[in-house]
Amino acid sequence: MPKILYAITLVFLISCNPKKNRKAEKVTSIQSPSLIHSAKIICDGPQRYFGDVSVCLPEIDGHIECLDNKLVKERVKEEVQVMDEEVLGIYLPAELYNKFLKNPSKTLLTEYIKVYGIPALKNKKVPDSFFKQMAEKIEKESDMVPWDETLKRVHDNNPNLRLGKPVLVEHSKYHPQTDSYIYLGSYNSLGKSGYIIWIANFCIIRDRLIYFANYINYGDGNSMEKLKNKNLLFTRELMELNQQ
Repeated sequence: MPKILYAITLVFLISCNPKKNRKAEKVTSIQSPSLIHSAKIICDGPQRYFGDVSVCLPEIDGHIECLDNKLVKERVKEEVQVMDEEVLGIYLPAELYNKFLKNPSKTLLTEYIKVYGIPALKNKKVPDSFFKQMAEKIEKESDMVPWDETLKRVHDNNPNLRLGKPVLVEHSKYHPQTDSYIYLGSYNSLGKSGYIIWIANFCIIRDRLIYFANYINYGDGNSMEKLKNKNLLFTRELMELNQQ
């Protein structure tokens, strides 16, 4: 997640949860996580807890959820790390995962999904106005560059895309309880460099904010369509499993 998204989200949500309400929140947080989970959803796949909420992770065809693999977790942390995060799930395409297991030191993670939460936002209720106000703040702070224009910069090898500042190319909505921002930036890993596209997703699950980011290395004009389709599938599966 770009630092601007992290900072805006943190300030906004903390400001919406003043100290006078924290006592009430603590009452909610002492409930047994198993009771919260069993009362809401039946989870056949991985189940992770973030504060007072359980998150049921979907099983995605052709992908492996591999948070328990320390090598994968460390590599993802090296590739892209939010300033402060608690990772709840990591998905790799099965073929890439098997390749990584055979030769982790030379295998580039060209495509993966990371589900996570921000510790400072644990047990904090997301206000109804969150998506609308966040969109206004993000679009005010970020210059959105249309995808066609961004592609031209890529093909022209524009150095501005290699200075560590990602370009916001689209604001999308895949589900009523999510909001998504598509970025393009550059990477340098294992001696290789290039461009990467990712979708930063905000998800409200039982009044709590959960993030997931969907990454793919830019290869050609089909990369964006592939990423969007995959993001749509994952969003639908995640939100259906975690309905109120």
